[in-house]
Amino acid sequence: MTANQTLISWIPKKHSVAELWAVTAEQKMLALADATDAHVRVAYQTPIPVTVGGSTVERCGRTLEEAFGLENAEWCQVAANRSVGLKLRKAANTPEELALGLHKRVVSRSFDKTRFALEVLASGPLSKWKVPSYIAEGLVWLEERVAHEQEAEVAVVAGAAAIEPVDGGAIAGQDGAAQ
Repeated sequence: MTANQTLISWIPKKHSVAELWAVTAEQKMLALADATDAHVRVAYQTPIPVTVGGSTVERCGRTLEEAFGLENAEWCQVAANRSVGLKLRKAANTPEELALGLHKRVVSRSFDKTRFALEVLASGPLSKWKVPSYIAEGLVWLEERVAHEQEAEVAVVAGAAAIEPVDGGAIAGQDGAAQ
């Protein structure tokens, strides 16, 4: 069961984790009004393949930090990336051990979520870590929506540029006559 009220009562109106994992991309989106093209979309953690010690199993993080640690299992366990805060004291031998270790690490009182975020950002794009899949999915959707809006804007501007003034500053209609 999820406690997330957005997922329960708004989008996609599901209660159990199994139901949430079965939701399609279309079910994660909601049109805000019939007369507009405005939409909202939810993004949340879903199972991803995690490989540790030659074994691959689907696992799902409960938080951004857990999802990041699972998506970047090898990267997070390298000593050079210890400052992110997800390196386990004892190396995990299986994806299940990694998932459990990351969960215990993230829920511990000593874990600093702000430091985690700042260290990930400070590590820079050359560090080769991956954005968690659910975030990437949401960002792709958003990019597509923005691109669609930009295309519409360009079409409006292009249409406006096609309107030419005629005699005395009147605007010519599509038939060329002054209006």
